[in-house]
Amino acid sequence: MNYLDNKFIFPPRPLLFKREAVENLIGNFKFQLKLDDTRSLVTYTPEKGLVLFTRHGEGHKAYSPSKEVVEQFYSLPWDKNKTQVWDTLLLHNKNELVKDTWILMDILVKDGEYLLNSKFKEREIYLDSLGKKIVEKVTGLGLAYAYTPKIWRAKSFPMSQFDSIWKSIENLWSNQKIIEGVVVKNLNGKLAYHFYSDKCNWQFKVRLPKKNYKY
Repeated sequence: MNYLDNKFIFPPRPLLFKREAVENLIGNFKFQLKLDDTRSLVTYTPEKGLVLFTRHGEGHKAYSPSKEVVEQFYSLPWDKNKTQVWDTLLLHNKNELVKDTWILMDILVKDGEYLLNSKFKEREIYLDSLGKKIVEKVTGLGLAYAYTPKIWRAKSFPMSQFDSIWKSIENLWSNQKIIEGVVVKNLNGKLAYHFYSDKCNWQFKVRLPKKNYKY
């Protein structure tokens, strides 16, 4: 459907699950790292240029993108004559390791079209086309692929690696707080109508235990 940029799209929000409920999923599932980030949207219209929002549709109060971030977004191969909306993570305020850096998680509007009912695996193919899969070296942890120094792309892992990667992030947690857990995604999960709700039934978040919560 054609997208009207006066409506804010809530990014699809994963459901909270225990590790045991998702670690044995097989078939059309992959998982990505859940980082200590600020969930955000990056929108672009030819009239307004890039506009950044939190997942609640508000502006970022403690962050403004650097000139480098803006230039690097524009350097990616997308149509600057049409509206785009990306589901993203901002790495800046919540950790000491990475600043002023964005991770692309999904594409919600491409070339003016709201991608309703499209499957996540189809949208992943588009995100892959934006740049080479070069692992970032800033953290020394290989958290994502780096399209540019400031614009990254989330890495997806097969479920067969769930146990080994979970154990590795448990070991990292005592020294480096940037990884909070994982998000499991159904590759056949379809983008729903998110103008009024962020509920999503095809993503499942599993967090490392903290004092404030058990999972």
